[in-house]
Amino acid sequence: MSQDAGDPSAAVSPVGDRGLGGVSAEAARAVFARAAEIESARQEERGFDLEVLTEIGREAGLSEAAVRLALAEQRAGFLDRSAADPTDPRAVEERVVRGEAGEVAAAADRFLEGQQLTRTRAAGHSTVWAPREGREAGRARAQQRRQGKGQLSRVSNVRATVVDLGDGTCLVRLDAGLSHVVDRAAAARRRAVLRGAGAGAVSIVGAVAAASDNGFSGLEPLLLAGVPIGGMYVRSRFSQGRARKVASVARIENALAGFCDSLDRDRPAPALEPGRPPDP
Repeated sequence: MSQDAGDPSAAVSPVGDRGLGGVSAEAARAVFARAAEIESARQEERGFDLEVLTEIGREAGLSEAAVRLALAEQRAGFLDRSAADPTDPRAVEERVVRGEAGEVAAAADRFLEGQQLTRTRAAGHSTVWAPREGREAGRARAQQRRQGKGQLSRVSNVRATVVDLGDGTCLVRLDAGLSHVVDRAAAARRRAVLRGAGAGAVSIVGAVAAASDNGFSGLEPLLLAGVPIGGMYVRSRFSQGRARKVASVARIENALAGFCDSLDRDRPAPALEPGRPPDP
């Protein structure tokens, strides 16, 4: 028997084409890839707690505050882009405020009830509100608009979400449906087109009547004048309708922002992340 027969180290190939322990470099890569898959599957079963997420985020250069906020948004369903409906435009206000989730949610309820809205659904962290129906609610909304208080009288619905961030702060998000505002603007444009066509037709009829008194002499210039009259009316009404739509959306956005501002009054403001500008 040779001297190397009893030496355990003699059974191990040197590092080279065969790698460590007789495993080639290619086989080692396959082993590590499979081990990563196994570890990943185990991690998915266990899930990630906040500590693990913040540690991973820190290694990626992300602040703990940013990770916590993103986690709250994910839990509330805000990161599900597929749920967004492109046919339902919305005004959104999102803020991190100090306070208990129950207290903040109750304040949101009072605000929305004061806007003549009624809760139609509650799911998870969110409640959904819609305009109250009936003549009494309609009169109340009309009176609020006259008094400049019914900022949300034109919304189709409002979703209010309050998520406890676990550090004495809450994520508050209000998003209001603007489909009623858009529909009203579209209806106004259709009416403008019809009325513009009518104005042009009346001008043409008047031109024909005036020309008939003169043996229809010079009728062509008068007919051509009727078309610009109708077009000018349509453009004017379009411009007015666009301005009203912008003003309606601005009132809704200001109302949502104003409510979130009211939550911060008389409370310490949450610490801002480095580089993040203060909310306007």
